[in-house]
Amino acid sequence: MIKLVLAFLTFLYVLMTVLPLVRSDFWTFRLLEYPRLQKLVIGLILLAVVLMNSIYFNNIVWWYLIPLILCVIYLSVKIYPYTALSPKEMKRIAGSEPSKELKIFTANVLQDNNQYSKMLNQIKEQDPDIIFLVETDSKWAEALKELEQQYSYSIKNPLDNTYGLLFYSRLEVIEGDVNFIVENDVPSIELIVKLANGIPVKFMDFIQNHLCLRKHFIPQQKIRN
Repeated sequence: MIKLVLAFLTFLYVLMTVLPLVRSDFWTFRLLEYPRLQKLVIGLILLAVVLMNSIYFNNIVWWYLIPLILCVIYLSVKIYPYTALSPKEMKRIAGSEPSKELKIFTANVLQDNNQYSKMLNQIKEQDPDIIFLVETDSKWAEALKELEQQYSYSIKNPLDNTYGLLFYSRLEVIEGDVNFIVENDVPSIELIVKLANGIPVKFMDFIQNHLCLRKHFIPQQKIRN
């Protein structure tokens, strides 16, 4: 009986680890890709139980022990770059020019969450130049309305489908548009902001807490207020 339970749990665990390897955007495959640390912990516990069971019964069942070990190794390799043991890709610099700096605050607020004051306090504590919040509905937009007093530029598209977004900036927004690249009900933002030194920076595919930015020089005739 114990062997059957361990075999089933091992099969389920291996399936959860392998499914994200399928190159598909369908949510079934992508959903299991993110909790890698949790899966690693579960795998280590399951591996320990399997080993203890094998030693106790003096019978090592390699056909589900080896897949477990491979999954644990795979997840460890994937997680390693995000641990303190991994070399830093970007190092802090001793000095900087404030006019070239850009501080961004992004957060997934969880649409059903109603702790608006905690979010406002955290934003005030961090004092960012740009704020980008996702999973924001009309209640969140109303609760955070006071941000508009400090952040002169905003782009808002609150939705009730967990794909709403709110964008605020104290830096000048030269150009900004809400696009629907992924799905008709999944908005994204493409915009250009001007740093304090006058250099424009373009944010491309600002989608659901993922962003890409680059220095972008704009011909004068293309600037739009």
